[in-house]
Amino acid sequence: MQPDPTNRVTLNPALLDAWGLPTAHIACRWSDNEWRMVEHMHRRMEAVVSATGGTILPIEELFVLPLLEPWIRSSFAVGSDPPPPGYYIHELGGAAMAAAPERGVVNPLNQCWAAPDVLVVDGACWPAAGWQSPTLTEMAITWRACAAAAERLRRGERGLAANP
Repeated sequence: MQPDPTNRVTLNPALLDAWGLPTAHIACRWSDNEWRMVEHMHRRMEAVVSATGGTILPIEELFVLPLLEPWIRSSFAVGSDPPPPGYYIHELGGAAMAAAPERGVVNPLNQCWAAPDVLVVDGACWPAAGWQSPTLTEMAITWRACAAAAERLRRGERGLAANP
């Protein structure tokens, strides 16, 4: 997804959690760019499968998931509404890692510059995306950030890491 100021996370003071704190409200919509990416993906899948002499099977021949099947079927139909963000396009970014607070949201150990006790360890810390399947990299980033936080805790340190 391209950066879009309408995609954001805000606090909802009208809906409180079990501790009386405002809950997170996520507003995220696909832009024309993402719609075009999905359309392009469908055309390319059809072209690749056709080039090998194959055909794309109807979804009901691949899955038997009564509760999810209508949603899954519509997500694979060319020209249909795609599923929500995150279903098959890994959205990344939004809280970029940087060496200085003026250039990003988190430091190289995933601490928020403005709130050092908060770690951002998902794909939000990536300033740009690779090709696909970010899960293993996200797990490595999480491991490194948590190991560094645990070490700071053992040493009794608070705040930002001295030399991330």
